[in-house]
Amino acid sequence: MTRLAMLLTLLAAGAAHAAPVGIGGTSVSLGASTPVAATVQQGALDVPILQVSLKRDAVSTQPGTLTDLAFDRLGNMAAAHWNRVRLWHDVNGDGMLDAGDTLLAEVSSPQFPHKFVSVGAPVIAPGATAHVLLTADLAPNAPVGAIFGLVTCRAVQPELVLAVQPGVTQLLPYGAESAIFTVGPALAPAFSLYDGALNVAHGAAAAGGRAFGQADVLQPPPPACVLEIRNGGPGYLHVHGVSISGANAADFGLDTGTLASVVAPGAATSFGVYFAPAMVGAKAATVEITHNDPALPSPFVFAVTGDGVSSNPPQLVVTTLPDGLAGQSYAVVTLTAGGGTGALAFAATGLPQGMSLSPQGELGGVPAQPGQYTLNVVVTDTVGASDSASLALNVQIPPVGPYQATPRNAVSGCVSGMGASPLLAVLLVLVAARARSRKIRQPLGLRRTI
Repeated sequence: MTRLAMLLTLLAAGAAHAAPVGIGGTSVSLGASTPVAATVQQGALDVPILQVSLKRDAVSTQPGTLTDLAFDRLGNMAAAHWNRVRLWHDVNGDGMLDAGDTLLAEVSSPQFPHKFVSVGAPVIAPGATAHVLLTADLAPNAPVGAIFGLVTCRAVQPELVLAVQPGVTQLLPYGAESAIFTVGPALAPAFSLYDGALNVAHGAAAAGGRAFGQADVLQPPPPACVLEIRNGGPGYLHVHGVSISGANAADFGLDTGTLASVVAPGAATSFGVYFAPAMVGAKAATVEITHNDPALPSPFVFAVTGDGVSSNPPQLVVTTLPDGLAGQSYAVVTLTAGGGTGALAFAATGLPQGMSLSPQGELGGVPAQPGQYTLNVVVTDTVGASDSASLALNVQIPPVGPYQATPRNAVSGCVSGMGASPLLAVLLVLVAARARSRKIRQPLGLRRTI
């Protein structure tokens, strides 16, 4: 009889249970809680398949532990469709995977047969019974209608499937088979996201814990906002990834240490979003969650916001600027500021033409035009914190020197009104003097009026 025919015979019989067998102080049996002919949907996780109960006789003087367990697959589902097999200590012995059960061993993409070695648990006290449970993850593309199960078997070595210590290794009988399972089509999940008690909609603006408010750029980030992904549908919810996008994405972060990639029906998983701004100012970003719920857009998006502030902003020292003269060099004035983080940078608007303020705060140049000017000065530190002030600057008309030339001389009078170059003034005075001397030397009869 082929193994598949034998499985079908067991299926018709209703169950495949091995009776406890005495093994010199320890007995083993197949748990009775696994249903027969159950349908398991594609992509299911941690499907309880095979439970084995280990009992230690009361006359035993020492506790025992499970050391090795070998198993093989049953049915016609290919090994490629077994994503993972895990061995658990079924603490309450109910044949189901509960929160209190302890993971003992696991293998991803198992090659059959497989043996878990050196398990070393659970501890079986004299007269007590312990239970272990084998669970499996099915691939999302497992063929619908395929049948599968597990059977304890001989390992590659000639020893049998189970061994219990201490003392001389006790070999347990092999061949305990699970019930038969059938692969069914994947069902649809139902994705929902919660910020505390607030149900977050797709495309939601920042609110609740997702609006972080102020955070000091000089201090560690505030606590993360914990968001819960719930699966309210009958299918398995696959969370393919969580990311942050937007111009200020670098100012936010994700804590995905507790995030599960697959959420069973009725279960939930969670992740955190935190705000850690590097610079001051208002920040905004978008969190994106990709998933397999056909009823909702993927990625599912929502907004987060925060405001970066500094506890040590710069403070501009307001000073009175000395007056300047149009067309003349302005005596350099260095502006100063206290506080701030790192190097400070100065900038200003409203400066007279010809003047500038350096990033180091040095104000200088040659103002081109007289007038009353208002300088809007801003000082900024390396984290973007700033301070500003308005400073008044008076640029005056330069004073004109006293007139020394002869009032009768029209040319020299022109010179005094020009306020021009001293060299040009001297040349014009010399020309006027020469003209006077020529006028004096001319004969009286030849003199003409100029």
